[in-house]
Amino acid sequence: MLAIESGLGTVCLANGQQSKRVGVAGLESAIISWEETDYLHVPTIAIFRAGDHYTLFRIIDDFAQVMYIQNGNQNGTSTQVICGLSKNDQVVLHPGDLIIDGVRIRVR
Repeated sequence: MLAIESGLGTVCLANGQQSKRVGVAGLESAIISWEETDYLHVPTIAIFRAGDHYTLFRIIDDFAQVMYIQNGNQNGTSTQVICGLSKNDQVVLHPGDLIIDGVRIRVR
């Protein structure tokens, strides 16, 4: 719960992991519910669902390798990866139906 007080009123927000903009009688504020500067993230377009798992393809020695990940916060274009990936790993963006575990990948 976050409360913003001003001489014009109080706004209380119970908010999960969304950023909201609120205005109260001329008061405009940006609510940041999550902020972190040092975290691992990948483009959201690299992640897909496989059953109950969030998954992506990591590129190892020019081959695609399926990786199950635990994802965290998202901002619409980027997703935090909590575990399942390392800092310098390369991933496949927009994996299509032709990308399967073990297929050879040409990095462009």
